[in-house]
Amino acid sequence: MFEGDIDIMNETSRNAIRNDDMKWAGAVVPYVIAGSYDARARQVMQSAFDEYRQKTCVRFVPRTNQRAFINIEPFRGCSSAVGKQGRVQRVSLTRGCVSKGIVAHELMHAIGFWHEQSRADRDSFVRINFENILPNQRYNFQKYTLQAIQHLGEPYDYSSVMHYGPRAFSTGAGPSITPLRSGVTIGQRNGLSRIDVNKINKLYNCNTGGSTPAPTTAPTADCQNENTQCESWAGRGQCQANPRYMLANCRPACGVCGDSTCNDGNRLCPYWASIGECQKNPGYMLPTAQFSAKPVRLWRTAAPMTTATACTGHLRECEAKSRLHADIMQNLLQNCAKSTANLQNISLTN
Repeated sequence: MFEGDIDIMNETSRNAIRNDDMKWAGAVVPYVIAGSYDARARQVMQSAFDEYRQKTCVRFVPRTNQRAFINIEPFRGCSSAVGKQGRVQRVSLTRGCVSKGIVAHELMHAIGFWHEQSRADRDSFVRINFENILPNQRYNFQKYTLQAIQHLGEPYDYSSVMHYGPRAFSTGAGPSITPLRSGVTIGQRNGLSRIDVNKINKLYNCNTGGSTPAPTTAPTADCQNENTQCESWAGRGQCQANPRYMLANCRPACGVCGDSTCNDGNRLCPYWASIGECQKNPGYMLPTAQFSAKPVRLWRTAAPMTTATACTGHLRECEAKSRLHADIMQNLLQNCAKSTANLQNISLTN
């Protein structure tokens, strides 16, 4: 184990954030979660996935048959390799590691980031008190030159979820890291900082559409972009990040014109929908599992709905302004009988 929680799988992983081959293609990270985790632990992991989905273009999606993926399991402490390894790679989260901030930390390793205090310029911002560090752990406080890592044009971040705390690997005689700026806190594990988000978005070209190019289709009389910013939003990955709005109001930009039928984009969509992935991972499921996701989302809505409220509120992706709500609902009732067994309160009339 290197730097305390970095699992060195091979020597090249030390240069992950300067090696494009070790970034996840399309900013999509397939994952498998060990069956030994309980529902609470899975919910915590999902909250970390959701933070990445809400703030960056990186998407954590259930694995199907991808060769490279992360396998989340309770192996040994909290640890992860840095960057994509090209095959299965372990993200270890034992009992004391399953909190949102720690999960976010290990996932940030997995997508290509080292600890903040490893930066080339760290000595201008923190003092490493080697005399207070356990001798067999001092290697964890190594710093790297800019030939080995990159700062992505962002300043040193005391608030990074990737920063060690002040007493990491301390002998107990005093702090292992002392900030050189007064009044700052290091070692937070609540979630991604603003600069963390900036770095992720820069590494994966999130703001330029480099990682999530938008499929586009020609607008028709029945399929128009409802906002002049649709193409720009789609280019920044908003079709995946914000499907409720985008699939209703920016259909040409998201490449869904002419698709009035519900089809799943993956053969495992019905299974994923059955275990609640439509609610837990909507960024992937709503665009991909159209047939399986829609009835499940309706079925899980607590209050009785009319078709109009289903399409404009709970299920905006049905159609912009409920244009085809009757056809869609009829299709669900005809083809998803089992999943729609509890939809008696939905009207098929205008």
